[in-house]
Amino acid sequence: MKFYEILVADVQGAERSLKVASPTDVQAADAAAPLMKRGEFILSIHEAPDDGLQRTDGPPQRPRLRNSPQKRPAWRPAGM
Repeated sequence: MKFYEILVADVQGAERSLKVASPTDVQAADAAAPLMKRGEFILSIHEAPDDGLQRTDGPPQRPRLRNSPQKRPAWRPAGM
């Protein structure tokens, strides 16, 4: 797990920084989404060095499950 600092801003230009733990920068944006206020947008995402004392503003994003195949009934020839 890596740590990312995400710079967000609102439409008035007020900026703030969020720290999240995530395996990738894309998932870091997903982890920051619930921490953002309405009208805020992401300006930048940077990996933060891990000094062993990192604190985050929220929990890591849960991994998404890949589309698992749906169970289908077994194929049977017509008339059986």
